[in-house]
Amino acid sequence: MEFSLYSPAKQLVDCIVENEQFQLFHFTQREQWQDNVLQYLYRLSMLYKNKTEFYVYEVQVLLVTLWLTMRKNLGLPAKCKESVASICMQKFLYYIAQHYAEELTLENIAASANVSKSACAKYFHLNLQTTPYKYLIEYRLSKAAELLQKTDQPISDIAFCTGFHQVSYFGKCFKEKTGYSPREYRRLERNNPT
Repeated sequence: MEFSLYSPAKQLVDCIVENEQFQLFHFTQREQWQDNVLQYLYRLSMLYKNKTEFYVYEVQVLLVTLWLTMRKNLGLPAKCKESVASICMQKFLYYIAQHYAEELTLENIAASANVSKSACAKYFHLNLQTTPYKYLIEYRLSKAAELLQKTDQPISDIAFCTGFHQVSYFGKCFKEKTGYSPREYRRLERNNPT
């Protein structure tokens, strides 16, 4: 069952399940809260076996209660202080850096952090004030600029190996970004090395 992106319940769950330093918790039943969690799990299994018309709502109430109980009582490692948005952004940016030359979609980028497309777009807007698509284009253009400076590869090859499948679109984007065509940029960089 998935919680809404902005719900407090999702934050409770994410703080636990997305904390890479928190791998396992052993229930000893020495404390009342642990017994309560096990009872909630048992009740969830009973709800599944004996579904009523209120099944979905009963499950949601039990799940929220279960996660709240766990969050209140678990001592989580300090890493949990890092926001979910920050963790997702790291995953998005790493994924783009590894796959920028491929045909990427918003769905691919969002899936790299296991979030929805709308969450992905929201995190990019909040953290970088841009869209995933614009960031991808900027990243591709920066890689193309490096290749124009450091190699003698044909411009069409550079366009293709940086994820632009049309040379004319590459040229248009590059000129919008730098003020120069790829050929002019290469010539200027070669004449004025920094």
